[in-house]
Amino acid sequence: DIIYLTADADDLIGGDLQSSDVLVVGGLVDRNRHKGLTKQIADELGVRTARLPLKEGIGGSKVLTTTHVVELLSL
Repeated sequence: DIIYLTADADDLIGGDLQSSDVLVVGGLVDRNRHKGLTKQIADELGVRTARLPLKEGIGGSKVLTTTHVVELLSL
């Protein structure tokens, strides 16, 4: 499966990941002018979306660089 990571996703990325899953880490911050755009496009294309549990883990809305997301995923 292809899973697009976006802060606007309803589902959390979790323990159900398979070794064959492909995670797409976007570089577009769509919080202001294009709010929800990446999730909308993924939904239209039938691509699963998920988000990191930042709100649950550190509270509030946090914006991470693409590099930080990749580093977190490699832990």
